Parts: sequence; structure tokens; C-alpha cells
Amino acid sequence: MRFLLRAMVMLLPLLLLSFSYPYPTPAKQTKIFWDENNSLDWQLFQVRDLVAGNHAAQSNIGISTSCEYSQKGGKITVRATFNQANSWVRHDCITDHILNHEQRHFDISELFARKMRKQLTEANITPQNFKVKYNAIYNTIVAEHNAYQDLYDDQSEHSIDEEGQNRWNLLIDTQLDELSYYANPEVIIPLGN
Repeated sequence: MRFLLRAMVMLLPLLLLSFSYPYPTPAKQTKIFWDENNSLDWQLFQVRDLVAGNHAAQSNIGISTSCEYSQKGGKITVRATFNQANSWVRHDCITDHILNHEQRHFDISELFARKMRKQLTEANITPQNFKVKYNAIYNTIVAEHNAYQDLYDDQSEHSIDEEGQNRWNLLIDTQLDELSYYANPEVIIPLGN
């Protein structure tokens, strides 16, 4: 009996801790896919007081792909992505003008996702050349995407040049429209012959 009482006294703190501290919840999904019906908003960004350098905001964007293929055919999903966990805005820069600039970075990612979908569709992919052609297209698109993002920032002066920003807004909208046929994230590739 004495042993049982001692064991209960020793286990009581552990039992209390397990009930007073909830189990960790799964991490919130932080990757958002581009959608023409949804725009970025400041709630998707972390607000920072101090930032190294003089940038107002930073969007962590890119292009993600997933592939399924066999001898009969394949499906490649290509999406423009925005990562909330690594995107931020300086507390004194939360304006519609800067949000538009960040949205255009995301739109450029969608533009290059569409370019990749177009190239994959036109690439005459077979089971024998799938990996080689896919990798070549992906690497080329990612390099062009990164260079285009830099050009956008340079020519709009990170949104400071309003005239330059307006020119880019129009250019990006026009280019997205020209590639609207490739808006579906899924590319179906007939591989079987």
C-alpha cells in the first residue's frame, strides 16, 4: 500500500502536466498556390519592426512541380507558390502600393508556371526522354523566372518608380492573358506509343 501511495504521488505531477499542456497542433499550412480569384493580403505576411537593408517587404515565391508518370502517360502539376512562413513586411510599409508590388512578384511566378506548362505540352515527351526533357525545361524556366524577377525589381525600383511599376503591371497582365490557355496547373502528357 505504501508503495502504491508513493507511486501515485510521483505520477501525479506527470498526469497534471499532460492535462494542462495540450499536445502540439500540426503546423499551419504556409504554402499558398496562385489563383486568379484570390490576391495576396497583408495577413499572409509576418510583420517585422526591424529589417536588415531597406526593403519594405519580401515575398517568398516560386514554382513547385509534382510528377506522376508511367509507360501509359503522365501528369505534371506546375504551380506558382507563395510561402507565408518566409514572407514579411516592415510594419511602417503596409500600403496597397507595396502589396500590389508583392502581388506582381507572385503573378510573375504564375507567368513562368504557364510558360513551363506550355513547354511541357509542346516537348514531345516519351517514356525514354521524360526525365531529361523535364529537367531541362524546369532548370531553364527557373533560371528565366529568377532573372525576370530581378529585372522587375530593377525597372520598378522595388515599386518606388510608380511609372515603372504601372508599366510592369500592364506587361504582367498582358503576358498572363496571352498564356491563359495554360492556366490549368495540370499538364497531361501522353507517353504511350
